[in-house]
Amino acid sequence: MVQLAIVASFFIGWEVFVLLRIYPEVLLPRPITVLNEVLRIVTTGRYLDHFVYTASTFASGLCLGSVTGLLFGMLMAELRYVRGLALPYILMVAAIPKSIFIPIILKFLGDVFVMKIAYISIFSFIFVSLNVLSGLRTLTADYLSMVKTFGATRKTQVYRKLLWPAAYFSFLASLRTATLYSLVGAIVGDLLYSPGIGYIVSALSHSLRTSTLYGVIMIVALIAITINFVLLRIEGKARMKLRLVEVTA
Repeated sequence: MVQLAIVASFFIGWEVFVLLRIYPEVLLPRPITVLNEVLRIVTTGRYLDHFVYTASTFASGLCLGSVTGLLFGMLMAELRYVRGLALPYILMVAAIPKSIFIPIILKFLGDVFVMKIAYISIFSFIFVSLNVLSGLRTLTADYLSMVKTFGATRKTQVYRKLLWPAAYFSFLASLRTATLYSLVGAIVGDLLYSPGIGYIVSALSHSLRTSTLYGVIMIVALIAITINFVLLRIEGKARMKLRLVEVTA
């Protein structure tokens, strides 16, 4: 109910701002006009190929970066020399605006689609690897002793009983942030190299088709909110499962 009130107040404030005529309607159209554009885009399938293209690069880059980030985070937690060698470079890349790498990646890979996947994967790789590393390094010797007391004597058993569940929950905790930043990366890549959602946004902006522009932005926002909601539910169910395991233990 509170969320609906917030959304309603946003659109009411938007309508009032338009009625004040601070900006011409060509720059700030009425909310109802934008909502009509959203319905028109969804029902007619306009720009569907661009949405599918961005979704494919986004999903591929997110999967690539998340899986490699999970595995590399576990590797850094296990091997000190790998952590000492790789961690400074990961932190350095994390502090640099990622878009600066786009021309370099394109030069090496030579294909725009593959370049976008590689560029998007940087975001998820950084967030997931650092979070998994942090989660595993919080495990103390007491936890290791405890699982060994319960019969996990071999290394594979320790991984299955303790390290992998800890890495899994750290992975879920970072996946939501990695997903949203990867979506931003996908759109930024499209802004620079067509096709994709970013390309459509840029083209609509240059042609002053602002109602359609805001409609596309609203659709992207709804997609991002939906993804965030789904990941929150998955993370919540995983945490509930962890609490049940802790209680029964």
